[in-house]
Amino acid sequence: MRVLLVSLEYPPYSFGGVGSHVFHLSRALVSRGIEVGVLSPGPIEGAETDGDVRHFTVPIGRSPGGKLLSFALKVPGAVERIGATFPVNIIHSHFGPCAFLGKRVLHSTPLVETAHGTHLGELLALRPLRRLLPKEILGKCSVYPLLAVLDLLCYRKCSHIVAVSQLARQEVARYGKNLLNKTVVIPNGIQLSEFPLQVQSVPSGETETRCLTVAFMQARKGLDYLLEAVSHVKNTQVHFRIVGDGPHLERLKRLSHELAIADRVTFTGRLEREKVRTEFRNSHIFVLPSLWEGQGIVFLEAMASGLAIAATRIPGVSGMLEDGTNALLVPPRDSRALAGVIERLAEDPELRLKLASEGLRCVREYDWNQLVQRVISLYSSILEGNKRDQ
Repeated sequence: MRVLLVSLEYPPYSFGGVGSHVFHLSRALVSRGIEVGVLSPGPIEGAETDGDVRHFTVPIGRSPGGKLLSFALKVPGAVERIGATFPVNIIHSHFGPCAFLGKRVLHSTPLVETAHGTHLGELLALRPLRRLLPKEILGKCSVYPLLAVLDLLCYRKCSHIVAVSQLARQEVARYGKNLLNKTVVIPNGIQLSEFPLQVQSVPSGETETRCLTVAFMQARKGLDYLLEAVSHVKNTQVHFRIVGDGPHLERLKRLSHELAIADRVTFTGRLEREKVRTEFRNSHIFVLPSLWEGQGIVFLEAMASGLAIAATRIPGVSGMLEDGTNALLVPPRDSRALAGVIERLAEDPELRLKLASEGLRCVREYDWNQLVQRVISLYSSILEGNKRDQ
């Protein structure tokens, strides 16, 4: 079997949550003997070997609809050119880039779309934040209805939809309840072998508690509320490290100065994957007050790193994080409540140990080595169905 994964994100040029998913899925598929190619944006049109994965890239320009629309417009031609030297049995799209694939390709090659959430769901989550968004970011939000159309086109063309959570499945249904007939839930996973799988403890005599946030700096991550929460944390031995870049980074840095907390918050910017894992190993608490998540791979990484988690009670994480069991959850946009659970975790090592230990138990269900077989079974059933129909 030969599969082409199509994604706006893929390292080394982009590595968000979707990019992490595609990266690890590609490796897990290869480990099962499947030939894998990945198509993503890059500086030039070309192909290279990334381990055992063929990585195809196309350059994208500026577009009124942003990077995704630019990429989606390039995908049909790129897929046909790739097919001349790397013919595939399955095209597996992630978050809408195959919306414009034509019948000539889809007649012979089935399309699978993974819904990591939907642009419509993200747009609805951002509505309460409109007053906070600077004009340049607010302008970008205006293209979300167009991106939602890309979602719909992709959902209609594909033979099956993979939702990464029950929330993602529900959001797909907003585009038409009939789509549920071809939607299955297969959650995001991580490679557990990359993580220590042990609880992080504070060495004897150490008084500082380190809180870690790893996120793309965008509105739906709720980072304004995180900084407000820091300003309410009275324990001065709690330090915060925020890893990642994005359109809100400079604004958030300015906000940390306005709130007089710049001495307690370190913005590292974007880090390479190994350095991010080091940040996990050197921390005690993971904090991310998201307003919306399709699922949230980073929470799995935090659990696998043995960290206690403080997060928000939102639908996207409800099947993964349980308040009082493997995390402490607060209402979205409630910075004082978030500050309260951060202080509680900082001052109660036994509670951190309890939550982190349960997190380690839960995260074992999300190992790509197990989940990949469900993806392969889906591919196989699609191909078998096509054979019967011929």
